Amino acid sequence: MNRNNFDILVTGSTGFIGQYIIEKFNKNKINVLSSYNKKKIKSSKYIKPIKINMKKLNFSDLKKYKVKTLIHLAWPKLNDFEDKSHTKDILKNQKKFLKTIIKLGCKNIIVAGSSLEYGLKSGKNVENQITKPVCSYGIAKDRLRKYLQKLKIKYDFKYTWLRIFFIYGINPNRNTLTNLLVKNPNRKPIILHKKIKRDYVDIKYVSDIFFKIYQKNCNFGVVNLSSGKNISLKKLVSIIKSKFQVKPNVLYKVFEQRKYEPERFYGCNKKLKYIIGNKNV
Repeated sequence: MNRNNFDILVTGSTGFIGQYIIEKFNKNKINVLSSYNKKKIKSSKYIKPIKINMKKLNFSDLKKYKVKTLIHLAWPKLNDFEDKSHTKDILKNQKKFLKTIIKLGCKNIIVAGSSLEYGLKSGKNVENQITKPVCSYGIAKDRLRKYLQKLKIKYDFKYTWLRIFFIYGINPNRNTLTNLLVKNPNRKPIILHKKIKRDYVDIKYVSDIFFKIYQKNCNFGVVNLSSGKNISLKKLVSIIKSKFQVKPNVLYKVFEQRKYEPERFYGCNKKLKYIIGNKNV
């Protein structure tokens, strides 16, 4: 790996996952280009911020930086997975960006996928099963992955599609469940679903996996970034309480949940464990 040139690009570096990944590269003293659109990330000896607008790509800038590895996280409107623009303008811009970066010589593509690509299948989800997403965001991600696979037939590059399940951790950008549990000074009751079971992964673990995949520099294809476990929200709250030493006021009830997710599902993580060589993942 070349650690002297700025030839690694992380898009969406100001987002939830992006900020942790940038911090990981910085701590390991590896040069990285940190892309932003509106909110500029702080520069350092190893972090060089560059502005990239997916709607108005500056081809000369991308060509100038000669990106060899792309960690692609950027995706707008993550506060509304059912927004129709995911499958229209956003998907169009994403395709254009990936094709451009690949044509300019990028040889290693690592993309943040989503468990929502699986659709409404309850139980365990394996990478090679047929995907049937039902929300706009899941459909768009699924289509982008298939597009990337078609590009691979024509162009020479490695790619890993990390299909991320449910992340927990402190999010500097918006109120996640962890934020509510940890930063709830008035101890107002937090109402959570009694029956939901999900596959939850710590944000720091997520950033570690992205970094390890970068280090491997291999063609892994689709990989579930999951814990391989199906746990309740009550169990998750217990984990967060222990980790952050907090005592939030939580109530559990049964109510209507989001229609694009099954009540209980998780990801098989055998492939991930094999890749990183850690049976304790």
